[in-house]
Amino acid sequence: MADDLTNPEPCVCTLVRQDESCPVGYPSLLCSMCGGIGSVRSDADDYPTLRALSAEKKANERIILKEIDNRDAWEGAFGDLYALIMGQVPEWSNLYGIADALRDVESALSAKLQEPVEVKSLEWVPTIISDKHLRDVASGLDGLIAYEVGVEQNYVLVNGRGLGIKQLGNFSSLEEAKAAAQSDYDARVRAMLADRKGG
Repeated sequence: MADDLTNPEPCVCTLVRQDESCPVGYPSLLCSMCGGIGSVRSDADDYPTLRALSAEKKANERIILKEIDNRDAWEGAFGDLYALIMGQVPEWSNLYGIADALRDVESALSAKLQEPVEVKSLEWVPTIISDKHLRDVASGLDGLIAYEVGVEQNYVLVNGRGLGIKQLGNFSSLEEAKAAAQSDYDARVRAMLADRKGG
């Protein structure tokens, strides 16, 4: 079949993508259809079979190329997330793929969750009535909890959803009262975060 090429057509083996390291060359030196010359007769008895095989090879190659495109798109999107969390872009290779990157991202996120939480300081706003500074108030958790400290009596009140109004005590100075309010707020925020992690 490979000796008489009056009506030559590309052999199936020339339609298969091969890299530069392929040991059988391009076309395949091991091909029994063309004998390694890359062409076959279009009027050969088995040419319809060859065309069918060729169409199948092309269809399979299109599927493979589509999968490669999808993988590249996913790697690009995931690479942005990876860089955001890890601080560097992933170095994809045969030894480092998506599964490895997912494992590293999961480990990094777990480590971040174990880091100590820095609670934002309460911002105190003075309450002045008739030119007299009576108390300072502050709120946290988007207004879910509020604190009040008396300027002269140095008391601390906490008012929160589900808590009602509760007095934390009387203190020797305004600074000590505000410190007590901040400590109570820190403890409530950390307890809330711990409940969410546990849930």
